[in-house]
Amino acid sequence: MYAIQLCTAVVVVCLLCVQVETSCWFKNASPDENGNFPTYCDYQGWVIDSNTTLKSPAPYCETCTCLFGNLNCCGYGKKAGAAVRAGCTQVDDDSSCDLIFVNSANENLPCDNWSRK
Repeated sequence: MYAIQLCTAVVVVCLLCVQVETSCWFKNASPDENGNFPTYCDYQGWVIDSNTTLKSPAPYCETCTCLFGNLNCCGYGKKAGAAVRAGCTQVDDDSSCDLIFVNSANENLPCDNWSRK
């Protein structure tokens, strides 16, 4: 129990220090005509069994968990939320979920120092 409380405290402190903006969404399941809820979720053509998680590849870049037909998805990498750096521009590469930044003045140069908004 102490370990769970300690982990929770560390996460809260980290979130307060870093100012993370997340990108998550939720889809409620609807019962069928007999009142039964689905035992799976459908996401972008993938079938996710109940009580399992799917980490989708680029260009989707979301981790989705299905529970009794309810779907909860959060972005990761470039879809995790806003990330900014003065003097940098984010490059949107559909083949990758990585955050890629270049120098705003010269897009042939990388931008080394950036942080999440």
